[in-house]
Amino acid sequence: LDDADVAQGLREAVQASGPIGGLIYLHWPMGGGQMFADDEVASAQGAFFLAKHVGGYLRDQPGRTFFLTVTRLDGALGLGDGHNRHGLDGTGQGQSAVAGGLFGLVKTLRLEWPSVYCRGIDLDPACPADVGARRIMDELLDPNTLLAEVGLSVDWRVTAVPAEVLALSR
Repeated sequence: LDDADVAQGLREAVQASGPIGGLIYLHWPMGGGQMFADDEVASAQGAFFLAKHVGGYLRDQPGRTFFLTVTRLDGALGLGDGHNRHGLDGTGQGQSAVAGGLFGLVKTLRLEWPSVYCRGIDLDPACPADVGARRIMDELLDPNTLLAEVGLSVDWRVTAVPAEVLALSR
């Protein structure tokens, strides 16, 4: 998809179904272990085009609107230990630098769209689809809008905390 295709698709969606109240962008790794595979870069570029064109719709709607990205790094924001239970071989082969970049998009949108709930979610690849869908819905309904990113698995939910905060809390 290119920029014009995304803009046209959103216009058609609004004409057919009414106002857009939110968007969940699902980004599954597709690079086959390549750091910057062309198909994965093109897919992530689609997320940026979507953000560019959906922003006006989301900012103009009353109530809680949302923009979520969902990646499948390791369920720990790419900071996991790389054990095989996550489908990784300990070398980071299962990680995706491109998918990790979507967290930067979400953080930027949070600053540019203060009225829109924006969050990046990293879902553990080992998480079954039905459980993952429920976990994503839980995040969508989370009343704490201060978190920019969370990692999810069947058993846990993690967030990143700056080191200075950890030092102060000890």
